[in-house]
Amino acid sequence: QSFGLGGYLHSPVEEALPVAMDTRKQGRDLDLSLVVILDRSGSMAAAPTGVEKIELAKDGAMKVVDMLTEGQSFGFLAVDTDAHWLVPLAPADDKQLIHRQIGGLRAGGGGIYVFNALEAAYAALKPIASTVRHVILFSDASDSEQQVKDGRSALDLLSEMQASGITTSIVGLGTPENVHAAFLEEAATRGGGRYYLTEDAANVPSIFMRETVLARRAGLIEEAFLPSPNAEIEPTRGIDWKNVPELKGYA
Repeated sequence: QSFGLGGYLHSPVEEALPVAMDTRKQGRDLDLSLVVILDRSGSMAAAPTGVEKIELAKDGAMKVVDMLTEGQSFGFLAVDTDAHWLVPLAPADDKQLIHRQIGGLRAGGGGIYVFNALEAAYAALKPIASTVRHVILFSDASDSEQQVKDGRSALDLLSEMQASGITTSIVGLGTPENVHAAFLEEAATRGGGRYYLTEDAANVPSIFMRETVLARRAGLIEEAFLPSPNAEIEPTRGIDWKNVPELKGYA
């Protein structure tokens, strides 16, 4: 729950520590395409903490953009009864422009049509050849509509997306007792991603940051293997490659 996973990137906590929480400085950027889907229904105008829920969710999406590096792609869908591309999927190089595009979003649409949202994200990500293709869906746990479209389940669509290499994580706003909380949890399972459920919208920005860190880690392969050299170079000269121990992962 600390460092990058705790959502402390670009915060006073990071400034106070002697370490950086961003792996970009390590030169290990992976080829990532990320789509954020955000509920923009009328309920997002509520402000139980004094700040509208839509503003907190937008802040989370902007923090995701700030964490991406040159060449990594980002898309932003606002969802009510349809999916609206406020930021078409493209390299996230002009962060100020993307912030303005997200910042213009206001709450006030109808319900959250989950199938339409996932279908739009799938169509955009499917032809992309990125190493990691990932979706973050933010939705109300009491108002996630259109779980079936034309006789086809959104859960089956998520399974198809995962089979094609596109993973989906779900951020639900509400409690486990909400009518659609179980659906959102199963959606994350079928999408091969992670599930977050929070009753406090103020937690959403840190959840989005945590999820982006984990998505970027997806390019790291954690499995045992035996290394072998491609060429003889000075630092590896003299190593007995037939007797080296297993290594536990690689990028």
